[in-house]
Amino acid sequence: MTFDPQAGHGQRGRRPAIMMSPRDYNRKVQRAFECKAPSGVVAEVRERLRPLLGY
Repeated sequence: MTFDPQAGHGQRGRRPAIMMSPRDYNRKVQRAFECKAPSGVVAEVRERLRPLLGY
């Protein structure tokens, strides 16, 4: 998914996001629900989920 601005004065580059829908659902309907998030939020969520996901 691309969050780069098409026009205007927004910053270009990578935009971190958090996947809001389960992988099985995404594959079944071939869609995904994502939420743009600041990189600090993504890093914090990843750290909190690490023990639950086993990595």
